[in-house]
Amino acid sequence: HFSVENEGSAIDCFVTSFSGAELTCALCHHEYVEPYNRFRLGDVLEQLHEPYVEFITTCENVSFMSLFKIREEGASQSRWTAGAGTWHNGNTVVSCDGRSLTVACGTDGWEVTL
Repeated sequence: HFSVENEGSAIDCFVTSFSGAELTCALCHHEYVEPYNRFRLGDVLEQLHEPYVEFITTCENVSFMSLFKIREEGASQSRWTAGAGTWHNGNTVVSCDGRSLTVACGTDGWEVTL
């Protein structure tokens, strides 16, 4: 679980492995390195060191899912909770049965065939 707040908006996030693989999470920062630190004409790019979250696992096969829920900055964080094949965050429910991934939020929803 992690949350990001910036300039009036925020997201609450959750990453999980369908296969049960152990995931290690780390906060990292982007950095341009040679030869990718230059514009086409050779000028050096400004290093912004923008943050990102990295997930690492060591296994032969992995399948993972990341869930994000948008909220207003300053509003209470809402944590994703896991059940048997389902994940909840407020009135949002995500479920996966191995054949499809279903997202429902109030009367709205959609399904993706896997």
